[in-house]
Amino acid sequence: MKKRSTHDNPSISSDQGAPSPGAPIQSSFSAGGNETQEDVSEMNVKQQLSRAAVVGLPVLAFGPLAVGCANRPHAGDAGSAEAMGASIDVNESILDVDAPRPQDERAYRAFTLENGLQVLLVSDPKMQKSAAAMDVAVGSLEDPWDGLGTAHYLEHLLFLGTEKYPDVDGYNEFLSANGGNSNAYTASERTNYQLQVNHDGLEEALDRFSQFFIAPRFDPDFVEREANAVNSEHQKNLQDDFWRKRMIQRALHRDGHPRQKFSTGDLTTLEGATRDGLIEFYKKYYSANVMRLVIMGNQDLNQLEGWAREKFAAVPNFDRAKITYPTDVFDPNRLPMVIEVKPVTDTRTLELEFAMPSDEEYWKQKPNRLIGALIGHEGEGSLLSELKKQGLATGLSSGAMTESYASYFNARVTLTRAGRENVDQVIALFFTYVDMLRKEGLKDYFYHENKVMAELDYYYRDHQEGMWAASGYAASMQQHPALEFLKRESLFYEYDPELFMHYLSFIQPELLRATLVAPDVETDAVEEHYGSEYKAYQAPADRVATWKTPVRAEAFRYPDPNPFLPNDLTLLSTGAESAPAKLIEDERGTFWFEQDQKFQLPKAELSLRFLTAETNSSPRHRLLATLYARAINEGLNEWSYPAHEAGLSANVSADARGVELNIAGYSQRIPDLLEAYSKQLAEVRIDEETYAAIQDQVARDYANASFDQAYTQTFYEYNILMNPVAIHRDLYKDMVKDITLDDVRAYAKSVLAESAIEGAAYGNLDPSALRLGIEHAFSNVSQSVLPEDERPRRDQVSLQGMKPKAWVFPSKTDNSCWMSYVQFGPRTPEQEALLRIGAAHFKPGFYGDMRSRQQLGYIVFRAERPLQLRAGLFFLIQSGDYPAGELAKRAETWIDENVPTIREMPDEDYGAIQAAIVDELAQTETNMGERLSTLKYEGVELGGQFDWKASVSAAVQSLSKEDVASAFETAFSDAGRASLSLYLNPDGAETTVPAEELLVDPTTFKRRPVF
Repeated sequence: MKKRSTHDNPSISSDQGAPSPGAPIQSSFSAGGNETQEDVSEMNVKQQLSRAAVVGLPVLAFGPLAVGCANRPHAGDAGSAEAMGASIDVNESILDVDAPRPQDERAYRAFTLENGLQVLLVSDPKMQKSAAAMDVAVGSLEDPWDGLGTAHYLEHLLFLGTEKYPDVDGYNEFLSANGGNSNAYTASERTNYQLQVNHDGLEEALDRFSQFFIAPRFDPDFVEREANAVNSEHQKNLQDDFWRKRMIQRALHRDGHPRQKFSTGDLTTLEGATRDGLIEFYKKYYSANVMRLVIMGNQDLNQLEGWAREKFAAVPNFDRAKITYPTDVFDPNRLPMVIEVKPVTDTRTLELEFAMPSDEEYWKQKPNRLIGALIGHEGEGSLLSELKKQGLATGLSSGAMTESYASYFNARVTLTRAGRENVDQVIALFFTYVDMLRKEGLKDYFYHENKVMAELDYYYRDHQEGMWAASGYAASMQQHPALEFLKRESLFYEYDPELFMHYLSFIQPELLRATLVAPDVETDAVEEHYGSEYKAYQAPADRVATWKTPVRAEAFRYPDPNPFLPNDLTLLSTGAESAPAKLIEDERGTFWFEQDQKFQLPKAELSLRFLTAETNSSPRHRLLATLYARAINEGLNEWSYPAHEAGLSANVSADARGVELNIAGYSQRIPDLLEAYSKQLAEVRIDEETYAAIQDQVARDYANASFDQAYTQTFYEYNILMNPVAIHRDLYKDMVKDITLDDVRAYAKSVLAESAIEGAAYGNLDPSALRLGIEHAFSNVSQSVLPEDERPRRDQVSLQGMKPKAWVFPSKTDNSCWMSYVQFGPRTPEQEALLRIGAAHFKPGFYGDMRSRQQLGYIVFRAERPLQLRAGLFFLIQSGDYPAGELAKRAETWIDENVPTIREMPDEDYGAIQAAIVDELAQTETNMGERLSTLKYEGVELGGQFDWKASVSAAVQSLSKEDVASAFETAFSDAGRASLSLYLNPDGAETTVPAEELLVDPTTFKRRPVF
């Protein structure tokens, strides 16, 4: 389970979107608990330490926590192993989570308007964008049975004009002109709307947003056609195995339970939906007392409160009661149930699902989070470890999704071929592991480790802002008080072994619903909305008896005490404002570093690339590089998983330019991980059976790529065409079966023997120690330095002086896609400024016309690409109804008509676009990951041009409307257009493009001049 359990937010589940939980809010909540204690076995610690020593990996031990600032390296680990032998006060906090956080200037205010609308305000002078979100406590479970998808349909319609702002494009046009955007999602029990905008535009944005909930127009001209957009959204998921399986699982709930409903909706289920019916649904459910509003900005709280009261006081309150749903979600007479699903792709998974009472009220104890962390553990003695040793699985994740009426605990296993053939063995191993947990109970040290990491992650959380943070806050306010919710969601307050055992008791064979997804299953039914073939039946008694029979019980044990927990959180503050510097610059390459002064967190992020010509020297070597990276990560997974649980991540990847090592997390252990991983890069530590599973998974990944979303495949083809040395996967995907483990082992020893380095790090690291670590890493992997003239470059094909070209390719996806890339010129601040201004002008109109008016498809966008060597502009449409040629025809007509409108733009509108872009360029990074990305781009890519954004901003302000209009007129003229268009259609569909534009030979095309 690679997602750390302490980050899970089981209260949020999205049917139509994927909201991101926000960062926890400080509040004054504190809870006591019992004083149960249990000694931790010192023997377990010694076993862990000795195992690390055997494989040559660093010995990292848990110890007392130290917090502070100093101009010195981190303290060592002396004596920390002995500390684990002491008894633990499971409810003791390691730090004061209510203490002021470094650099945190946030202020909060919560109140309820007279109409019952609950409001949370977040004021932060460092916030880059203002944002708002409204969560309405009604979702797809309230869809009428004869109008499935109504809640989702209504969500779409609220964006299409209000009585006060009737223009159907007005909302999006305003946000776009003010550096903003918006979104929404419909879940089972909520509908959530969100926006973000430049600070100066917040007041008007709120005025427009509030009208969604006061007086939407339900414009008759758009009500009917927006059903096409809902249908298009559904069409893009028709071949998505996740959505197909999910609908079958929903349909097999207890008869009549609202969870059975088809949540997205399509033209068939919405056939009877009328404007009057939608208005009735809106008036019935959209009541102020069940809404939760969040507003975030750099304005002071009094200003934000004034706007909230002024804009939202008129939201009507019908005093709607809270909706409740039946808690008996499965039919006990059909359990245990086995569901077998035939997928579109070559996929083999097994999901073990159990319904249990909702655990919403148990936020202090979080029993399901702890159960998920144990079942999903990937270290020694874990369920996944044994499944891998037996060659039955390659991955496992587990956790609970909580609704108000029930919790669904799920363990998902990615099966090997052997696992598919021995499903009952996998299930028996699962229940054997659960039996071990029942015997052992909830160990106090395991609870305490999760409590420790939850507090660390809460206190040292990244800065979060923007519409998805606001969205998560608003959703969480449906369950918890406004100033308490994310502490309650994040932290552990009570050690309750009995409650843990109570929830564990629901994980038993008699209550199982198992879903097997595999191409070779036998089916006898077809799900009506996705056309998925499946079979569902009650498991016979003899099969259930097999599941109950213990298998290899001696292989399972509780996770050992975690040796990676940080025990020194000292901040290495220099006291002076930091600036990027070249930590290494010599014949080996260049590595940049910047000491964190902005975020003041005991964390860091590092990206080190070993440049080599080997990874892209031939199709076979490109494939070897992929298999090599997978093998390295797999070989280190079991050892490094405890580090992952302690807030660290490390990953090896390979691409056309070399092998990259990325490490992030609490900074104390990062030098150790850098040393450990670099020592292993020439050594593949897996056996033949494990390699066979990797080999099989890679082969299936390549085969399944042709079922990816159409726009994803289109971008892949574009990137292959525009990179002169890129190797298409079609050239090597059939070679996978011929590459042996010995081949990969030999490749590991040679791939980095001659290499160079590039990269960057940002955060709380000692520069001297980091420099030494990078030098050691290089010496660990390389025998000689790759000459500079042999190092792989970031080249891009030039389209200048060439007639527009078109690339046509088929796909197994059932959607079509058209994309056009218009290349402007070399990457300069002036070119980027031109692109930003023109793209901002085009954005709302292109989306509004192609999607809302013409209803061509759900996925419609235009985007500038200034970060490439040659700056350019994209237009893209994906459709389930129209072929790529028709999409191109309509889009090109729109482009031809709208390029001249730049010149016709009112001066006031042009100035507003300039101001919005300047404001956006002035924004700084909000977390370490963003700062590292900037450091890599401006440092590594641009050679240290850290004034790049300032130069672009100056160019934006200096460019006249005439400058921009002339540049776009030239770029889109018949004589001056340098473009590449891509046409994707499903297999068998015909695409017609002008013969002179058709790109027949990609190899010749890629030999064009590069930049």
